Amino acid sequence: MIVFDRSSAHFKDSVTPVDVKVSYAITYTASDGASGSMDTHTTSATTTIPVAEIQVINTQPTKQP
Repeated sequence: MIVFDRSSAHFKDSVTPVDVKVSYAITYTASDGASGSMDTHTTSATTTIPVAEIQVINTQPTKQP
């Protein structure tokens, strides 16, 4: 889940930069019955997402007794 707290209007080209990083724990079982694990594999990328509008719910505070 990605949560944005404002639109991209203030960024260059009106897009929000997003850095994504994923790590995989790798285990395997071969057809001959051999099995094992490998070092964790991590990959990352940067992309941009245009955030055109942010919607919020405004509520009136309740009166304190």
